[in-house]
Amino acid sequence: MNNKPVSVTAAYSINGSNYLQLRAIAALLNGTASQFDIGWDGKYAAIEPGKPYSGTVAETKLNSTTNANISDTKFKMNDEVFIFSDARLIDGNTNYSQFREFAQKVSGTASQFNVYWDSVAGKAVIQPIQ
Repeated sequence: MNNKPVSVTAAYSINGSNYLQLRAIAALLNGTASQFDIGWDGKYAAIEPGKPYSGTVAETKLNSTTNANISDTKFKMNDEVFIFSDARLIDGNTNYSQFREFAQKVSGTASQFNVYWDSVAGKAVIQPIQ
């Protein structure tokens, strides 16, 4: 990210796709132009673009699993209620999303960023949008 190596602290590989804990994405982008906060408002997992992340993330390494449930958690961002098309519930009630799908969802908000795979380097590249 921004030409510096970063590590994601909470991720799973499921059937060849990487899923990141939404709080880990918030922690990763905290302090950048793409920061956002995420928390539970009593009814929805609320995403607040442009705000600093106020929570914590339990660190884990990239794990592989096939034991994950499709998430039907409802999210709210800028008064829009939605579900992610390919989010998973892992570790009980913890939501994990594909980084690319999350980037598409926040496109056009204060937290937008680009993410792509650099096949030469063998790494994902994250570009916060200023």
